[in-house]
Amino acid sequence: MFPSSRLKLNAVFFATVWTIGMLCWDGSFDRANVVITAICGALLGLIWYRVMRRRLSQGRLPARR
Repeated sequence: MFPSSRLKLNAVFFATVWTIGMLCWDGSFDRANVVITAICGALLGLIWYRVMRRRLSQGRLPARR
């Protein structure tokens, strides 16, 4: 598996968990709320992917113990 595909899968997982968490936290499952939360989750996943890709390419990895 390529490192970029692993990062993409992590971004999708993060966006999905965030979206489900926000829907459960809000408690309202109206159609408009679900659509807006899903769009925000997708944008957040994209932003997370871009930030992590930039940090990993600059060599800022967490320190191992």
